[in-house]
Amino acid sequence: MTAGPGPRRAAPFLPALAAGLAALAVLLLAWRRLLVDGLVPVDGNVLCVTFPNWRLARDLWLHGSLPLWNPLRSLGTPYLADPITMALYPVQWLLSALPDFAGFTRAWVVVHTLLAGIFWAALARRWHGRAGAGLLEPVGVTAGLVGTLNAFVMVRVVFPHCFAAAAWVPAILYFQETGAMRALAAAFAMQWLAGYPSYSVLTVLLCLALAGLRGREGLALLARAGALALGLAAVQLVPFVEFLLRSSRGVLLDPSFAGQFSIPASQLLKSLALPQWYLLKPAMAGDPAMECFYVGLPALILAGWGAWKGGTREQLLAGAVGACLLISLGAHLPGYESLPFLHFFRFPNNWLLLAAAGLTLLAAAGIGRIQRPAWAWPCVGLIAVDLLIFAQAPKSAWGRPAFLTDVPPLAKQAEPMPPGTRILHTDRLLELWSASRLETEEDYLLMKEHLAPSYGMAFGLSEVSSLQTMRPALAERYRRRLAGPEASPDLLDWAGIGIVIDVEPGLRKVGRGNLTVEQRATARDRIFIEGSSGRRVKDLSHAPGLASGRVDGPAVAVFAETRFPGWRATIDGKPASLRAWQETFMAVDVPPGRHDVAFSYKPLSFKLGFLGTMAALLLTLAPFLRRKLR
Repeated sequence: MTAGPGPRRAAPFLPALAAGLAALAVLLLAWRRLLVDGLVPVDGNVLCVTFPNWRLARDLWLHGSLPLWNPLRSLGTPYLADPITMALYPVQWLLSALPDFAGFTRAWVVVHTLLAGIFWAALARRWHGRAGAGLLEPVGVTAGLVGTLNAFVMVRVVFPHCFAAAAWVPAILYFQETGAMRALAAAFAMQWLAGYPSYSVLTVLLCLALAGLRGREGLALLARAGALALGLAAVQLVPFVEFLLRSSRGVLLDPSFAGQFSIPASQLLKSLALPQWYLLKPAMAGDPAMECFYVGLPALILAGWGAWKGGTREQLLAGAVGACLLISLGAHLPGYESLPFLHFFRFPNNWLLLAAAGLTLLAAAGIGRIQRPAWAWPCVGLIAVDLLIFAQAPKSAWGRPAFLTDVPPLAKQAEPMPPGTRILHTDRLLELWSASRLETEEDYLLMKEHLAPSYGMAFGLSEVSSLQTMRPALAERYRRRLAGPEASPDLLDWAGIGIVIDVEPGLRKVGRGNLTVEQRATARDRIFIEGSSGRRVKDLSHAPGLASGRVDGPAVAVFAETRFPGWRATIDGKPASLRAWQETFMAVDVPPGRHDVAFSYKPLSFKLGFLGTMAALLLTLAPFLRRKLR
């Protein structure tokens, strides 16, 4: 008698298919507004930073160029050297091929959520998984859920550079764990190029702590990978350091400035211990897009269980989580102002990146301590439901993409003005916008219609002010002169300011009836002749990092963009001496006769960084090249 066929086993692809469908369902539910409803975040951060940066990057992609200089922002500022532009981040360039902002945002979120989820799951399975466990293992699923759906990560959708930099954290930790030195270096470099240096510094601190547990071997691996990563990112890192040293930000911040977006202790406790607190009472201190934090009570309980039952590594993570939560209190923490080493970051809430990462791994450790899958899977389901419910509450404003892309009337009004005409938002108006909360649709409409910095850049308009942290110190000094006692029409004219947007004095909030728009016909061209309002530069042209014109000398030709290392001048193709003008701009002395004057930006920092990156790439690819040549 022959034995009958045994029970059929599921085809090998079925677990992978089930995992893919589950991940898709979670993505659609968590990002319902973005992926299903077709909405995009439209808060002040998107209006003033994210959307104009995307528009500029896309225009550059379409023209196949990568300028080193941005003439549209802050009287002229370095472009590639500013991390927030993500100018050399490969994902940015690939996704810039998409035709609209909504498609770009959807792809950005999906790509980086999958990146983070896969590596959180892989790292958790390596640390706490069981030998021979299948693809859908509770430990990995828990880490993927908590690591990608916690509120700290999700609210950063308004800051693509923050969202991307956070997504590279698990990849870095995974490659450190596996000892893949070159992959670790590449992940470090990708996180840096993603555009948020604070997260890179915090990730290095976490890696140092974990490397210390492995002793000399772990520290040596991190040192080699770190050195190679510095080389890979040198093409952006070297210009960034130059920009940082010459920016208005500075390396060490003023304590009051460094304490911005500090989280009150009561709010942090509510975030940790009160389930779905934001659904019950959404009002909170500060900007929700910066200070919202939530991992869920089920995940928090499991994280505590994982820390209690875990070893040295888990106890280290628990201690790091506690320290980071404490530091996130910032100005609400007694003695914070006396701790200068904490003033490198503008936002104390940045430390919640490490808290979220630690709680992700500890929650996975807690699930790993549950012996029976029949008990573990309901816990995973509870975590998923909890996080998905919390994801439904809007932490920032959402709207149709047309709100961002429709050209405001003021931008249309500026079209007939001379190319390069700048917009000035007065300090009085900027202070009101900075101090006010955007609560109604009218608040957002006022910012949009009046081209709040740097929204006008999305439509090719130049500006004096900027809400970005890094601005050239000389440009910031000139802007303060415009608002100070020495303010005069000449200062406005020299800067090429053709539109001044102001608000009535003594107000506490911007309203439609108290905003004024002044158009000025006396604004100078980007290159103009000193002391002459009638003589104009002929055949004037300017582009990012390049300007030229024909000047009848003798004259002083002034180039009204921020003086910065790397600018060169030529007269009739021959090098000319470049000097400061009004402490901010650049000028050359033109001899008698008609001459072609040109200004170009070719910084040494970029050349040095490029050479460093090329050398690091050769070192990274050397083993593969040797194999090919054999």
